[in-house]
Amino acid sequence: MQIELFKYITPFAIFLFGLICIPLVEYLKDSRNKRILFKNFKVELSDEIEYFKSSIKKSSNVLMNLNSINIGSEPEYKEIRFVARSTSLIFLNDTLNKSYYSSTKSQRKQLKVFEIQLSTINENMRIIKSLNVCEKNIIELIKQYQAYIYTSCCLRYCMQSFIDGKVRLTGDESIIKEQLIDLNLDVQFNDLARNVAENFGVKNS
Repeated sequence: MQIELFKYITPFAIFLFGLICIPLVEYLKDSRNKRILFKNFKVELSDEIEYFKSSIKKSSNVLMNLNSINIGSEPEYKEIRFVARSTSLIFLNDTLNKSYYSSTKSQRKQLKVFEIQLSTINENMRIIKSLNVCEKNIIELIKQYQAYIYTSCCLRYCMQSFIDGKVRLTGDESIIKEQLIDLNLDVQFNDLARNVAENFGVKNS
């Protein structure tokens, strides 16, 4: 009798146990997917940090040469033109939508500015790509390279801060000066800030 009852009850008990476990399984699967997404985003940022190390240096060399040409001096570097690739973050939108609440306060701040910074530097390079290197375009090219370096330094720092999960510096000046030192560049912050502010309406923090 007990065996027969057990035979009838067992499938029902297994069914109920399955229903109870489904939310837990889905939660664990969702948590795992979010961890993978977060890790992938950090890896993507690390790749871009290395790319900007190169693109900012090349843009700086071009800027120095254009400044020399503009005042009639001999260019110091061989590059007189550099067009960085268009930059996007593949995992940005998914990270915003799925991992925003689990990010630290500083990481949430970085997530909010990435898209604006990317749009700015891509527009700088779009304009640079459209201009030939000639006397009538020198001033505009200088402005665009200055703006690209300025924003790329800020973006690179934001990427580093997101990976670290904390913000060490505040204000464009301290951020950009640190990046210029880290990249061993001869470009001066005051030159970048003055011209970017004059030509693009940027206010320094």
